[in-house]
Amino acid sequence: MTRALNAVGRWFERGDFAPRDVALFRIVLATLLLAAFPQFRWAAEYPQTFFRPPVGPFVLLGGIPPIEFLSALEVVLAMALVALLIGFCTRTASVLVSVVSVFGLGVSYSLGKVDGTFYLMIAPVFLLFTRWGDTLSIDALLRRRRGRPARASTPQWPLRLYAVATASAMLTAALPKISNGWLSTTYSATYAALVVEYFGNDRTGWLAGFFLRLDSPLFWEALDWLTVIAEAALVVLVFTWRSWRIGLAVMCLFHVGVLITLTIAFWQNVVAYSSFLLWSRLPLPKLRSVPRTWPIAAAPVVVVAGGLGVWWAVTAFGPATSWLGPVIVLAGGAVAVVYLAGLVLRGPGRVVRRDGSVRVAAAEQRD
Repeated sequence: MTRALNAVGRWFERGDFAPRDVALFRIVLATLLLAAFPQFRWAAEYPQTFFRPPVGPFVLLGGIPPIEFLSALEVVLAMALVALLIGFCTRTASVLVSVVSVFGLGVSYSLGKVDGTFYLMIAPVFLLFTRWGDTLSIDALLRRRRGRPARASTPQWPLRLYAVATASAMLTAALPKISNGWLSTTYSATYAALVVEYFGNDRTGWLAGFFLRLDSPLFWEALDWLTVIAEAALVVLVFTWRSWRIGLAVMCLFHVGVLITLTIAFWQNVVAYSSFLLWSRLPLPKLRSVPRTWPIAAAPVVVVAGGLGVWWAVTAFGPATSWLGPVIVLAGGAVAVVYLAGLVLRGPGRVVRRDGSVRVAAAEQRD
């Protein structure tokens, strides 16, 4: 029993994520969530009779909260995201982002609107344990001023745990499809979904019209099976980082397919997958540490003013989800193609650094 527990512990601690990887993802996540800001106030416009929460804590609410309360939640979320972006009180900001989002989304889901935002918004609760505020942050500057040394590594287990949670979430999407007949050979569930979205929800963009006219039972049946297999396979692929990243790359390409056929951008999924990127190895502009001269005393002002500014902008003009979502999905597909092509061309276990040198990905090989 002890050996088994030790083996599980070693498995959780395996990985090659560096502090800069998780810090860059923190910045990317906060930036995208501020641009595609989740709103909760719309729920207050519905009659109380529409409030039908599933079994759980939201039953205790007894109804839809007033619009003033939901607006206050949005303001708190905006401020927490700004704090997360600049890395100020990062742990507190991480908890606030997840807790406020879970509550706001829970109210939305109690009206029947369910989407993939939930497991993206719980990412900060997992990743705060990676100490993703230890670099490229105001917190890092505070630590230096207090004479505390910078940490050279980051815990790997929170990312592994988030990977398991992500795989489990995708499995819960696959199992209902299996039980509801997606694998039946008498009809195509994918084509049925296309018809519903095209005529019922007016999702007629991209190549939806072309695929609507595509009369190929074999093609549509294959899509049914591939959809279920892709979603269910992640729970197996999670056991090694290499297979996990390959699975996520395939899922990114799957979401591109969903975008061009059903005109639905599952951008939240793609952003969640990107938490497992080694961001510091991407050809990104060099982002230096926060300058020592940065006025730390101004950080609370930036958080409050920035949060209020974002909330006002979203209230006045709406979030940028309509155009940003497809851009994120297409970008994820492009990264997936490059990653998979790199595996084929370079062979497994070899990583090309930005300076052109090659190293063996020992951490992934140990998996």
